[in-house]
Amino acid sequence: MKASYFFIRTPIHYYNALEAKQHLCKNEKHILVVLSDYPPTIQQLAGILDASHWSTIYMPWKSQSPYTKFKTLNRVFNITRPILLWKILKIISNSDQIFWGNYNSIWLRYFLAQKKNNVIILDDGFAALSISKYIHKNKLLFNKSTGFSGLTERLFVTTSSHIELSRLTFFTSFKNISNTMTRQSIVTDYPYLKTLGAPKSKDETDEVYFIGQPLILLSILEKETYINHVNQIFKYYSEKGLKCYYIPHRSTLHDYFPDNWKIINFNFPLEKLLFTSNHVLPKIFASFYSSALYFMNKFGVNDNVSFEFWESQELHKHPNILEVFKYIKSEKLKNTTIHKLDC
Repeated sequence: MKASYFFIRTPIHYYNALEAKQHLCKNEKHILVVLSDYPPTIQQLAGILDASHWSTIYMPWKSQSPYTKFKTLNRVFNITRPILLWKILKIISNSDQIFWGNYNSIWLRYFLAQKKNNVIILDDGFAALSISKYIHKNKLLFNKSTGFSGLTERLFVTTSSHIELSRLTFFTSFKNISNTMTRQSIVTDYPYLKTLGAPKSKDETDEVYFIGQPLILLSILEKETYINHVNQIFKYYSEKGLKCYYIPHRSTLHDYFPDNWKIINFNFPLEKLLFTSNHVLPKIFASFYSSALYFMNKFGVNDNVSFEFWESQELHKHPNILEVFKYIKSEKLKNTTIHKLDC
């Protein structure tokens, strides 16, 4: 029997896999492959995976998860990961349908070097806005990793630093990124996920959920600047009589933040709140430029919830982030507001 394989790494890939499965699958057999051994991601995925949607679920790297906190071991796993992944790839036939999250994954290049199948790329958040920058002469180009990690990738995974664009189709919610992307894309507005949304009370709440991002970890903002920005945002909402809650990103720790912040930790992706009937949504979801904010607006059907982005001059210094704000402004989604932080 022919099968459709969905290779995912993050919760947003999973939700896009559900949508793509509903509309694009040609086969009755649907196989989900989770390519992650990062403990917080595995924990979040565990909170949303529904086995009833899938014929089989594989998590080939899960057994390595407890050891990824050790930097050296994590690099060595580039030797074992392809061995574990090959056990799945070897049963894939040329006629099987392939869906893949994160277009820039070295594991996608590994797959394409081993198999002849073309691939449908699942939406990967705002990273999709940067794809056209890496297209040159009908190829998607990538920078080679350096250091010991790069060496193990080239020795044990693949030496490829490009993908032929003809082998890819993009399943995405982003429109008019470039002429090339438009030709290569299947655009969705998530009609299936919208039908899964749990009915919500129309009662107004007085809560704001601010979605944190790892901007300090990524050296985009200094810790002091990040905290000052969030305090300024909380002050704005508090003066409107709203209660503010900070939702940490899965890569950060709770004790990293000021004691006066009210913190809520969800051990599952925030998008799940849209599909949970016993959870009242806040009045506002806010963030700097989180993909979760964008997709919750796309997936949801509740007109009583607002989605508010916050931009600043520091964030504008980064071209990819500036591109995000330009796109949000151009798309003009309902219930979306963009605020500017005081300089």
